[in-house]
Amino acid sequence: MSQDRIKLYMDAGAFMAELRETMRAFGVSQRQLALEAGMQPQHVSKYFRKRDPVRPRMETMVRLDAALQRLVEELEDEEW
Repeated sequence: MSQDRIKLYMDAGAFMAELRETMRAFGVSQRQLALEAGMQPQHVSKYFRKRDPVRPRMETMVRLDAALQRLVEELEDEEW
């Protein structure tokens, strides 16, 4: 894991902003992310709320990040 990722995990707000931006760029929904991460969609949606968001724990951020990376890789493979 790179130092940049570790620093990003230390700032939950910045992490969620980057996650949201990547999801938007690749057309990944919150539901897809939740299912890939093995989480309930309603729990994941708490982290994306605009008003009074819940800050994810470090292990949750790592789990969501890994799930998004898998989804992005699948989408990139489909393009070929």
